[in-house]
Order: sequence, then C-alpha cells, then structure tokens
Amino acid sequence: MSDEKKISGEVPIDDDIQASMFSELKPVPLSDAAHVRMLGRTLSRIRETSPLSFVTVRTCEGEWKEIGAGVFQKQLRESGKMNACMYRMLPGSAFPAHEHASDEECLCLEGEVSLGGIQIRAGDFHLAPKGLPHGEITTVEGCLLYIRCGAT
Repeated sequence: MSDEKKISGEVPIDDDIQASMFSELKPVPLSDAAHVRMLGRTLSRIRETSPLSFVTVRTCEGEWKEIGAGVFQKQLRESGKMNACMYRMLPGSAFPAHEHASDEECLCLEGEVSLGGIQIRAGDFHLAPKGLPHGEITTVEGCLLYIRCGAT
C-alpha cells in the first residue's frame, strides 16, 4: 500500500474488481440543455488556458476616438506584432501626411478616399510600405477604412 493511501485512509481496490465495476457502467443520456451547458463550460475552460483565442469586436462595441477634425479611430486589436483599426472620416475631412514605421494595409469598406493623391473606393486595397511617406488623406463623401499595420 502506498504511503499516500495510508495517510488518506483509502483502501486500494483490486484491479480485477475495479475493471468489473467499470464494465457495468452505462452512459447517462444528457438533455439538450445539459449538453449545451457542459459544452459551454468545457469551451470556456479551454479558452481560459489556451494561448490562442478568437477576437471579435462587434459594431456596437469599442470606442471611436476623434484623432483629427472629422476623423475617428476605433482600435480593433493591438498585439506585440500588429495593430488593426477602423477609421471613419466624415465628408470633407482630412488627415495630415505621414510616414509609416511598418507596412500599412488599407481596405476601403465604404465611400471613397484619396491617399496622397491615390483615389480608392469601397472594396479597393492600398499598401503603404514602411518608410514611404504619402501625402494628405482626404475624402469628399466620407469613408470607412480598415487599416492593419505592424505594432510600433
């Protein structure tokens, strides 16, 4: 008998008896509600301990911050490697020229925008490479942009 079993007062069960006991066990069917609850708890525990997880930011979530006259930014995700944001520019607004410390990918989701003289519309993609400055960003009708770049 192990020291642990002696201390706890447990008496070991013979392997044959234990196998016989377990062979008689039958699964108990779960109700749909119990199954959903159990699955939810299991997935929640996995998410708590897993280094990987989904990130979802709903339209009604997050905070829009005004970063310039008529230009608003909503942070979606920031990690040690990348930064993802939405930008809403009101009609007639502008953002000053600037350089990028890393490649910056831009997808126009709504409206139109001029990125340093390059006109893009909804559905268009634009890449501003690291170190290459572009001119002022302007919009006549307004726009919604998704921008992803390396963390600075």
